Amino acid sequence: MKKLISFLCVGLLGGCFSLGYFYYQSQTADFQIKDIQGNRDVLKNMEIEYTHAGEQSYLKASIKDAHVSTKIVKESPTYDVLNPRLYDDIKGVDIDRIGKETSNPWLETNADGSTSYQQKIDEAQLVYYMNGQKVTEIRTDIVEHSDDSLSLYLKRKDGRDDQTYAKENDSTDHYDFDVCVAIPMSDGAYYFMPEINNHRSGQNYIYRIKDFKAEKFVKLPQRNDSVLLRNKDLLIVVSYDKPNWYFTGYDLQGNKQYELKIESIENCDYDDLSFISLRQNNQYINIKIDETIYVIDADRGKIVDSFQDELSYIQDMYYKDGKLYLLGRYQNIKEKETDARIYVYEKSKLLYVGSIYEWELYKLDGGGYTYDQNLGFRMDFKR
Repeated sequence: MKKLISFLCVGLLGGCFSLGYFYYQSQTADFQIKDIQGNRDVLKNMEIEYTHAGEQSYLKASIKDAHVSTKIVKESPTYDVLNPRLYDDIKGVDIDRIGKETSNPWLETNADGSTSYQQKIDEAQLVYYMNGQKVTEIRTDIVEHSDDSLSLYLKRKDGRDDQTYAKENDSTDHYDFDVCVAIPMSDGAYYFMPEINNHRSGQNYIYRIKDFKAEKFVKLPQRNDSVLLRNKDLLIVVSYDKPNWYFTGYDLQGNKQYELKIESIENCDYDDLSFISLRQNNQYINIKIDETIYVIDADRGKIVDSFQDELSYIQDMYYKDGKLYLLGRYQNIKEKETDARIYVYEKSKLLYVGSIYEWELYKLDGGGYTYDQNLGFRMDFKR
């Protein structure tokens, strides 16, 4: 399960991109974006936030109208520093697995000076818990399975209750366990949808959570359900059923208002959104499928624009006034250059390319500040 592009929509998932060791030599600096192609006037009134994190500190850049201001924050970065939230008012949801003992052997393991035992099992039921003043249990009909790439285990230690956990068989792969958030809506309830991927089966639902009780709200088709979004009083399910992506809008009475289908030409065996880029700004959902970025009006469930693009790594997308703004990585392997860039398209025509940082961020004036470990970076259009 090779991940091609990080899905940064939730509390999710800022892309981590190792650039080695960096030497920042100042607390603050100011400079302009470097124009590579086109007129920077297209950046007027656009704001970008950039963060590059080390182990003990992180660099923050604020970019407005092509002007870059930076500062170094001398404290360890928190999770939210590199992982933007889907919406500011979401609540976290924890996942639990309930597995049953089988006839498989128990194997002894030793870690941290203590002994425990684990047993490989075939499947486990998924249960979720929304945190708050009181924990709300969301018991699902979804079963997760052991297969060639994922293994489920029961773990037993010191007479405690058995715990079930999942482990990717290929250590080079990363298993995105879930986008676990509950979304508040105008009716005072929270809504949650478990992710369905290639390791899971069973009937899935959107769940409605109110007064610490969870109930099944909308029965969903049998597809790989990737993420739940909102737009005003609509809940939008993004799902995949080879070779098609679906965007389905439901109102707060559970009625389906629209369904948009987009075919994936590459017809890959996607198992979650790690293979694509998806971002939302206002009523627009921007999604890259194959080499095309589609702009979807979530009010109506219609494609209002599309752009051809060959960027392999996109950090953020923003659609405004008929123009698509992209933040991405640029690499010139031959020249050993790595750069963060902004691209602006209109009707698939490339209007502008600008370099957000080059050596300016590494050669700030002053006296010697060092990142001893690079943890990653993120770039976002300010919403």
